[in-house]
Amino acid sequence: FSRNRALIIKLIIFLAIFEVFNNVESISLTCDFLQTIRGYSCMAKNLKITSKDDRTINEVFGIHSRGKSNRDVEYFQATDLEIEYFPLNLGGFFNNLDFIMISNTPMKELKATDLQQFGSQFKSFNIERSDLEVLERGLFNSMPNLESVSMVHNKIKHVDDGVFTS
Repeated sequence: FSRNRALIIKLIIFLAIFEVFNNVESISLTCDFLQTIRGYSCMAKNLKITSKDDRTINEVFGIHSRGKSNRDVEYFQATDLEIEYFPLNLGGFFNNLDFIMISNTPMKELKATDLQQFGSQFKSFNIERSDLEVLERGLFNSMPNLESVSMVHNKIKHVDDGVFTS
């Protein structure tokens, strides 16, 4: 009897763990990879991020140009996509990324922790025609070589002191 009970407990634990992993949505990024005036680029397609708790990109798909890979991507663009929260792990796939353009999305918030995934080589950051409302203190601290920022046509209501400094 105690042996069957132990087996049933193990089965219940296994099913609970399976249910947790089964409910985690995998965020996939599909790119059109191409050479642009901004460098080798990922033009995002079909990216949908609607949950603050589930926005980590787990895989990247797309056909690279001959001799190119994710390591060569310098520019990321996402336009007219359902991105409500800033995607995490972009910097993990594209570690030479130095320019981001996100436009015409329902994104309302951007946190300094969202941008810590990028290296110090980062130069330009644009979120335009979206729903950003607040820019928090130290937002760009992890980007010491940042040269340009564009946040035109957002719904910005508040800018904290020290957005560009710690």
